[in-house]
Amino acid sequence: MIGKKLKGFTLMELVMVVAVIAIIAAISIPGILDSKKSANEASAIQYMRTWGTAQEIYYRKNGIYADSDEKLVDLITVTKGDGDGYSFSVDTIRGVTWFGRGSPISPGISGDRHFYISMSGVIRYAHKRQANLTDTPIK
Repeated sequence: MIGKKLKGFTLMELVMVVAVIAIIAAISIPGILDSKKSANEASAIQYMRTWGTAQEIYYRKNGIYADSDEKLVDLITVTKGDGDGYSFSVDTIRGVTWFGRGSPISPGISGDRHFYISMSGVIRYAHKRQANLTDTPIK
């Protein structure tokens, strides 16, 4: 057995492979996280767009606008999943006007923007705070 070479990797080769994998992970993980935030925001926007239609249907049936998301659940065709990273609320003012908000559950992680929608159907957004009627509209 003396003088016979054993087959396998040297410690230096293994260290190099681990280093390359670590570099690739460090480069790709932030991009993956940004993609997840973008997907969460797109899902939140789509969900909020359905509120306008659902509120109009609810109003035609009941003569007032719904004051909670739960009252619209049967009318909203886009479902919000627990993994979407946003929480939503819809409010009315005496049943004659309505507005809604969507906010990231973990700001900076599940999403960067807060959203606002009113009866006009225009969705607006703000960073680092709840959005309102005066914020920038989504195009």
